[in-house]
Amino acid sequence: MSYPSAKPKNRLINQQGSSQVFLFAVLGNFMVQMLFALIFEMSAPETLQSRTTLGIMGGFVIQAAYMFIYFKFVKSKNLFLRYPLKHKIKPSTALMAAALTVCMMAALFLPTVFSDLLLARIGFAEVPQDFQSPQNIILGALLIIVIAPFVEELIFRGAILSGLSRGTGVVKAVFLTALAFMLSHFNPAQSFYQFFVGLVAGFAVVFTGSLAIGIIIHTVNNLIAFIMAATPLNGLINQGLVYLVENPWAAAGVTIAALVVFGGIAVGILFVFWHQNRTCLQKTPAEEVDADTVVYLPTPPREINPFEDTPIDNTPPPKIVDKHKTETFRRYNKRMSRLFFWGGCAFSFLMWITVFLTSVLNLG
Repeated sequence: MSYPSAKPKNRLINQQGSSQVFLFAVLGNFMVQMLFALIFEMSAPETLQSRTTLGIMGGFVIQAAYMFIYFKFVKSKNLFLRYPLKHKIKPSTALMAAALTVCMMAALFLPTVFSDLLLARIGFAEVPQDFQSPQNIILGALLIIVIAPFVEELIFRGAILSGLSRGTGVVKAVFLTALAFMLSHFNPAQSFYQFFVGLVAGFAVVFTGSLAIGIIIHTVNNLIAFIMAATPLNGLINQGLVYLVENPWAAAGVTIAALVVFGGIAVGILFVFWHQNRTCLQKTPAEEVDADTVVYLPTPPREINPFEDTPIDNTPPPKIVDKHKTETFRRYNKRMSRLFFWGGCAFSFLMWITVFLTSVLNLG
């Protein structure tokens, strides 16, 4: 007699699944960028406006690749996220997340500018973009403000953070996710800032338990950055930066003041989020981490005597864990998880170095 197999109690995405998502997201990003680099060479756009348009179209394809990977490795397997998008948040929490983003940007603005100036002295030049035409403004706003925050948070603070937090602990998972988020952009000029954005968004998602908070932070961040790049506000900011560059003591004072004031407010908001959910940093119980790596011994069929007039017991017999195979399977999963994640990091860092050297050595 066959017995119905019990469904696993835990269907959360695990560490190996999240590492696969990251590795294939990096590879998908790389293939799309290589494809559009080839298109760029063949079409040879003459103006900065047309080059920016082509770059925006490449960004749309990258986001589509991310969504395909998410559906392939998460949705199609009926896996759930530890920090779901459907988790309800209060309007006050959303407003605090927006305020957190503004304070984070204010605290990190000057350090980011100084890191860019350091890269410029070495010889690195970021690819310029033109958002002056209506076409680029509309397409750029749609990509940068609407699509990218949703898709990238679904991948990084959704699938990757959810899986890593089961196997490595929550705090370590937030740092690893921020590292993955930074490296996956292949952009040395934004690496410093993107790492801290990943940290702030990661801790905010963990403290509130909702992926929606990460999307709000990412959206507000991109909205402000897009406004600064596409409006005359950018020229006014550059004038102030020229003054600070020419006056190092003033630059140091403003930087320290911004870090203390705005950074302190940002940390305070994160503390409020944590205080509302103090158990969020607790380590995942071992039985939950290993729930999907348990291997059971084959269940022998029940012996039924047809001559006995007794009711048939349809309840399945208790399952017996195969300890040897279970331990072997767990070790295999951990090795594969590390291989996928650090392989993705290594490949991303290789691309990061390639972009940096191409710009510094004028190979492009």
